[in-house]
Amino acid sequence: MMTSPSSDLTTNHQLPSKVLHALDGAATRKPAGRKENQLLDAAEEVFLLHGYAGASVDDIVLKAGISKATLYKYFCDKGALFSAVIDRRCLEQRERLNALTLNVPTEEALIEGGKLAVTFMVSPLAQAVYRTCVAEAERFPHVGHAFYLSAAVAMTEQLSAVFERAEEAGDLVVPDKPLAANQLWQLARSVYFYELMFKVRESVSQNERNKIVKSALEMFVARYGTEPFKKRMAARLEELG
Repeated sequence: MMTSPSSDLTTNHQLPSKVLHALDGAATRKPAGRKENQLLDAAEEVFLLHGYAGASVDDIVLKAGISKATLYKYFCDKGALFSAVIDRRCLEQRERLNALTLNVPTEEALIEGGKLAVTFMVSPLAQAVYRTCVAEAERFPHVGHAFYLSAAVAMTEQLSAVFERAEEAGDLVVPDKPLAANQLWQLARSVYFYELMFKVRESVSQNERNKIVKSALEMFVARYGTEPFKKRMAARLEELG
């Protein structure tokens, strides 16, 4: 099932009316079926290859093997289609995070969430999406906003829920959960994200990913962890090497 950022996200993070209008097509659609997923697969490939401005509807329908009429049956314009492409991939990450962090001890939720964040940050797909969004954000603001809502805002709210459960368990004390979520997200990004972005390196090894997860969580727990939890977390992080 594919969904779009909730109305709560757009309420809490005020966006220009022009941008909200561009997102409406993706926000009100029904779950994707086979043909719609076929269209989204083709659109993703074309957008990532040519960028938002360079991607044409003609190229997308040709790649998907469908008509323009079929495309406009699902999406009101190219902006709504791009928003849906981004949201589908971000939704996958949000669902994985939810599956990994529900009904597990806080230390496992943080470690698995950290691993997921780092793996996503260094993936070729995330790098390509980020480059596209940054490149087009000035001329087409809804492109950047679509990614911001689906990735940054949605992930912040999901991590905030993890922190709330950790507080109930007596493991963390987090006065400003959205701020803490953004801090953890930035720690997980690390220097490797930028080295990949600027083609300084081509890949990040598993050992390097574990190193970032361990370092990020050591800093995070030092700030927000209760004393008993700090001891448990330190022992668990030693297992990462």
